[in-house]
Amino acid sequence: IGILYVLFGRVLDPLTSVARGLADLERRNYRVRLPRPQAQELAAITDRFNALAQALDALRGENEALNHRLITAQDDERRRTALELHDEVGPNLFGLKANATSIATAAAELEGQAARKMTERVRDILAIIEELQTINRSMLNRLRPMALGHVPLRDVLCELVRDRARQHPQIDFSVCADNLMRSYGDSIDLTIYRCLQESLTNVIRHAQAKHVAIELGEAMSEPNANANGTSQLTLTVRDDGCGIDPMAAPGFGSATGCGTSVRIVIPLHETRS
Repeated sequence: IGILYVLFGRVLDPLTSVARGLADLERRNYRVRLPRPQAQELAAITDRFNALAQALDALRGENEALNHRLITAQDDERRRTALELHDEVGPNLFGLKANATSIATAAAELEGQAARKMTERVRDILAIIEELQTINRSMLNRLRPMALGHVPLRDVLCELVRDRARQHPQIDFSVCADNLMRSYGDSIDLTIYRCLQESLTNVIRHAQAKHVAIELGEAMSEPNANANGTSQLTLTVRDDGCGIDPMAAPGFGSATGCGTSVRIVIPLHETRS
């Protein structure tokens, strides 16, 4: 019986290893590799498994690189558009306003019905210019906050939250942002900013929440048997609102009537170079 136990153990151990490896793949740990057993039949299985894991790992790397290039291209386009709005549209609107103001000054020195009509038209023109300037500033801020990259990321995010708190005093906002670098590069800084901006917008529009808690920090991911932990940024936005619509698809981190929690994790292993 002891001999049979040993023999069965030698046969089942590689199969158990394969089962654990498949569980790792299911958890998207594509760096897992299985040791090659002595039995040729089982060795063929582990070889195929390792080849599959290697292919999945390479494919994930290609997808991450492609996604990074797409985000970079979008950021570059936003930067160019913001630069044109700031350097071209803004000064032109300022010039229009200056000319309209000078016309209003000249009209004030005239008399008669024509002068009054001119003053009214100039007043309308100035109102339109001011509205366009407001729209231009809003578009600039949506495309790329001017402070991003010039002041610490934490300060930019806290200012965003303070701005929302001023606009919606009925909601209590709290921010915890520790262990942050000054900047993680344009792509990551802007991604974190947009995620927080969109999350707060959704809370304000849909959640009917009274309290919103924002947490952002840098920490190490949990290591496993096949890979060391890596540094990552984690942004969490929680509210005590009405939660996800019960008619919507389940599984989005929310229970009806129990608020909503949004969690974004960004690996930082490529941002240190």
